Amino acid sequence: MVNYRVPLYLTVFILMIFYSACSQQQENKFEIIGMDNDRVFIDYFKKLKQAIKKGDSVFVSQHIDYPIQVDLGGPDHLTIDRKEDLFEHYSQIFDHDFKLAVLSQTLDSVHVNAQAIMLPRDMIIFKYEVDSQTDDEEILIWRISHWY
Repeated sequence: MVNYRVPLYLTVFILMIFYSACSQQQENKFEIIGMDNDRVFIDYFKKLKQAIKKGDSVFVSQHIDYPIQVDLGGPDHLTIDRKEDLFEHYSQIFDHDFKLAVLSQTLDSVHVNAQAIMLPRDMIIFKYEVDSQTDDEEILIWRISHWY
């Protein structure tokens, strides 16, 4: 008589080890946009949130893809063509409510597709680029919307 329990137990044991190993590897949710290392966005997002919290318009201005369209809710919108325009309208764009909405976002609320990285309701849309000559990675704010 053949004992089928040993091969069955062995199979279950091997599957459990395989599942455990696979589940410990974190998936890079930014891979779809071409970002090999998710730490690039994680670190950037942390710095951006700190800058917004502090009101650091210089840091924010260095991470904008100009010209940028800013929807202020309703029919109101701005086109920011250069850093100086951002400085002029910074408090209008990054008002108290918008700051709170951005600062409350976590990495779990970030959506990524092949074209962009987005906060909920397209509050901020980021674009990701890699310089083909230097391999430098860059994340820029491509659009801002107060429809949150």
